[in-house]
Amino acid sequence: GLNQIIGCYERALQIVSERLTEAQFLSLAAHLANAPTEITVAYGGIQHLLVVKRNALEIFHNSLSVFIGEQTDCNTESSSILQRVQRWLEGSDEEFLKWGLLPVVKSKLGDHANLLSIDRGWVVNALVKRRPERTVMNLIKAATRASFDLGRFGSVFELGALGGYYESNTDYYRDL
Repeated sequence: GLNQIIGCYERALQIVSERLTEAQFLSLAAHLANAPTEITVAYGGIQHLLVVKRNALEIFHNSLSVFIGEQTDCNTESSSILQRVQRWLEGSDEEFLKWGLLPVVKSKLGDHANLLSIDRGWVVNALVKRRPERTVMNLIKAATRASFDLGRFGSVFELGALGGYYESNTDYYRDL
């Protein structure tokens, strides 16, 4: 029902730590639902529970997120949701979403290669291409977590330094 759709959406957002536009949400919801054709009708039923902030959908009130977090429908299916999110991202034409979210999703599924490849060249490339600051820092933090979890402590320190380097450069350019 509607609770499942909202719950799966909220769970997917927790997984990818990103806000989506309405069109992106509907596309992802179609991949998360068992009956994608019902998404538009169901979305009409939950639209009043969502708010648009900076062109992205968010759950209107924190209490709704807490309620959804207590539901077991989607929480018990996190791996399944991750796999569906991965397939959705891989099939997406939106390069930004793939670049910013796919490495995190793959890492949560056990494939850390993309995150562990973050290095100085990657950070310089992110600066040159003017990637969104929040997304770059989310990826660096996720890479740091993955490195720590895998016992790659040298990488943890290197990624911490790269994060500091990146933030310093973005602060400098913001002040110009």
